[in-house]
Amino acid sequence: MQQEKEVVVIIGGTAGVGRAIVREFAKRQAVVCVLARDEDRLERARAEIEAFGGTGRVFAVDVSHTSQIKPELVQISSDNGMAPKLFQKCPIRPNFDQSSNMREGDIDNESLRNEFH
Repeated sequence: MQQEKEVVVIIGGTAGVGRAIVREFAKRQAVVCVLARDEDRLERARAEIEAFGGTGRVFAVDVSHTSQIKPELVQISSDNGMAPKLFQKCPIRPNFDQSSNMREGDIDNESLRNEFH
């Protein structure tokens, strides 16, 4: 019986600690999904994942907006038939501007984790 591949999502996984997490899961031949803004860095992360034997999937999104992250997580879950393990390099914070009625704390960082675990 073949064991299912591990599916992980790293939010902000194109540099620093997030990229180190990406490498570790790639070495375990996991399906590694990386969400970040910079498309060039995402493509380099994908190439590195595949060089280590993992399956790389990358998504160019503004990781400070949960509204951009949630649809990608739903798609990843649907594509793989399971909820992925979710890793955040940094807290997800909404972008605030003068016209926004949102206040810091209106988005609970736990909500993403709780929705998919």
